[in-house]
Amino acid sequence: SGADERPVYHYLLFWQHPHPGPVASIDLRNAQPYIERFRPTVGFSVEEALQARYVTIVGGAVGVNGQDEDRLRQAGVQVERIDGKDEADTARLLRELAQKGQRFQHLIEEP
Repeated sequence: SGADERPVYHYLLFWQHPHPGPVASIDLRNAQPYIERFRPTVGFSVEEALQARYVTIVGGAVGVNGQDEDRLRQAGVQVERIDGKDEADTARLLRELAQKGQRFQHLIEEP
């Protein structure tokens, strides 16, 4: 199945620890301007993210690890990671993308 057949266009992936552990609640709050601007599918599941053409991982590899990132890439998903030096910096990067109307930092968005 080709990437254009994937049911989800863009998935914003946040980290989580197994239930009932913590989730990326600060990153999620900080991403609100980005989410409001671009309306991606938002979640915490690599399994769900595998259904998307594009995945933006929010935060560093301590959250969503490199193995999960590789798994997405190997499945043919276009992946980028928004990873500031801390949560405030990640928030700034997401806010700047929203202000510029730029969904991705580096990926070329198809028409």
